[in-house]
Amino acid sequence: MQVGLVDTNGHVLGLYPYQSIEPMSEGRAVVAALQPATKGKRKAADEDDGVKRYGYIDAHGKTVIAPAFDSAGAFQEGDAVVVQHGNLGLIDAQGRVLARGAWMCGSLPVIVDGARHVVWPREAAGRTRCRN
Repeated sequence: MQVGLVDTNGHVLGLYPYQSIEPMSEGRAVVAALQPATKGKRKAADEDDGVKRYGYIDAHGKTVIAPAFDSAGAFQEGDAVVVQHGNLGLIDAQGRVLARGAWMCGSLPVIVDGARHVVWPREAAGRTRCRN
């Protein structure tokens, strides 16, 4: 399956191997691509051919952030909200993770930065081991 990108005059700029292309926001559009399912992972009934991953293209149709997210939102004020590995995150226009949710020790919700350092809650910052 291919979808196309058109300009405001209806001229086709190109066809792309994506499942969908969302409207442009701040020069970026969310795209959905079907990637082969990983061996051993269960697939949803409607995803027999693979797993949907989301990324971004620019106004010229160039992939600027490769499809790697479970879900992705439109850019606003230079950043976008994504879901990666089941956790909510915030990325910049280059796709760098600025912050994302995570679970420390399997039970403590935390926010980590792009370098995987805990930034919230403060009492968890700097911890590297779980306490019993």
